[in-house]
Amino acid sequence: MKNKNIKNIDHTEFRYRPFKFMFFIMQEYRWTMVVIIMTIAISEFFFGGTVYFLGKLTDALNDNSAGTDLAIVYNWAWLLIGFFAISSIFWRISGFIGAYTTIRLEAKSFYVTFNYLIRHSSGYFSNRLVGKLSSKVSNIARSIEKIFPMIFWDFLRIIVKFLTLCVLAFLSNVLIGVIFVGFIIFFIIFNVIISQKLALYSKQRANKASELRGNIVDNLTNVRAIQQNVQTEFEIRNINKYIEYYRISHLKAWRYFEIILTINSLMAIVMLAVTVWVSLYLWEIQIISIGIVVVVVTMVIRLIGDLIFMGAIFNHFMEQYGQLKEGLEEIFVLHEIVDEKDAKKVKIEKSDIVFDKVNFQYKDDKDQSIFKNLSLTIPAGQKIGLVGESGAGKSTFVSLLLRFMDVEKGSIKIGEYDISKIRQDDLRQAIAYVPQEALLFHRTLRDNIKYSYLRATKKEMVQASKRAHALDFINSFPKGFKTFVGERGVKLSGGQKQRVMIARAMLKKSPILVLDEATSSLDSKAEKLIQKALEELMKGRTTIAIAHRLSTLKQMDRIIVFDDGEIAEDGTHEELLKQKGKYYELWQHQVS
Repeated sequence: MKNKNIKNIDHTEFRYRPFKFMFFIMQEYRWTMVVIIMTIAISEFFFGGTVYFLGKLTDALNDNSAGTDLAIVYNWAWLLIGFFAISSIFWRISGFIGAYTTIRLEAKSFYVTFNYLIRHSSGYFSNRLVGKLSSKVSNIARSIEKIFPMIFWDFLRIIVKFLTLCVLAFLSNVLIGVIFVGFIIFFIIFNVIISQKLALYSKQRANKASELRGNIVDNLTNVRAIQQNVQTEFEIRNINKYIEYYRISHLKAWRYFEIILTINSLMAIVMLAVTVWVSLYLWEIQIISIGIVVVVVTMVIRLIGDLIFMGAIFNHFMEQYGQLKEGLEEIFVLHEIVDEKDAKKVKIEKSDIVFDKVNFQYKDDKDQSIFKNLSLTIPAGQKIGLVGESGAGKSTFVSLLLRFMDVEKGSIKIGEYDISKIRQDDLRQAIAYVPQEALLFHRTLRDNIKYSYLRATKKEMVQASKRAHALDFINSFPKGFKTFVGERGVKLSGGQKQRVMIARAMLKKSPILVLDEATSSLDSKAEKLIQKALEELMKGRTTIAIAHRLSTLKQMDRIIVFDDGEIAEDGTHEELLKQKGKYYELWQHQVS
């Protein structure tokens, strides 16, 4: 599967023009699509020919009763069989090619959608249910998998059938042809107009289904919190509310669809009655033969199923189209953090970190910390601690450095590089990050530890685990490094999860280390062991450590005290204690 220029997707076009997304998905299969169109058209053309030959066969049989050559009867019969066989062969060819192509279109839509989704900023995911986003990705792929077959094996087939049968109708009799075409045009216009409202109902149903699935995933993800807080009944009632929303929206769409189906059925009955009556009248006055009557009746009967369920086809299409459009609108929003178009690949070495007159404020929370002209220089290799009360700006400082968010004014530089001018991947490759919450996949310990450096050897992985004091508990598991940790590491204790994260950071060959409450989940004994490992890990690296336990920062070169988004104090542990300012208050509070 070719996936060129995936990073340069015109997301805005996709959001509001689902067909453009569909054309993008099918680009590399366009010639296969042409073959499918040709095989379906040929199949329907030859199948239409069987109706024509059926009429000829009927007339030949009728004439044979008066002594016509029997060979003519057999000729028409063999032509009918031959056309039917050719039609069946080409139909099956289209099916085999379609299966090959449609599955690849579905797979590519999964790839393109996830590729774009995963590049959103952390803020995007913070404001959305992960379960709902997962549902949107599935809806897009599922819609692609269903829409393309509908376009070819429903719409294209019906169009070719209509054209073929209309030609046969005019060849039979001009009046019959006019009636035939008139009814078909009326059916199409009516169903296109009435399906617009059905599309709205289908979109609402799809949205309610996504909300339901998203909330179910949210519940299952937090099932321990539900059980621990004895809120099972509350969550059941809450989910039932979303089930009811979905039921009502689904019922509304289905009920409207049944109304369309009923109207189509009545129109089909009228069409059959009118064409049969006109055909019999023309036969009675000897303008057409009995064979043509058979052709006309056969054509109408062939069309009735498609005409009645034209509403169902439109409904199914609009439902899938609605799900596709809704998913694209949710996922293909503008990326908040983007690389510059001409950003070149760089390798960041050991360098100073400089915050120069940085301004930042959270757009959706005016009460969060605000940086106004924040300036700070961290020399290469220096180890600093960030302290302050919750909301003072410590985590915001780190998030801006990692470029999980962009500054509004000012700049952040690492050496000669302004981080907004280089690739995000290159920036984050230069920073080993140990967050407060362990970020583990439902994979093996081996996979989780090597995640920061996939090419690490077994020896390097074991050494990193040993330095992180994780090797003992890993070896205690029957499967060792092949042990699955469960979703978000649920099978491990808090201390074990954090040591896995530290081992991961040790494997990452980066000049900058960021520790965000890296020892917060450890007991006193484990903390002492980890502190020694961290001291070794910090050697030769520029280190930024956030900690509420001030004792863990005593050996830092500098301690920066944040207060309401400003640097209140800056100095060593001893210097700040002598100042008897904010840090002194925090220290005394913890000591007491």
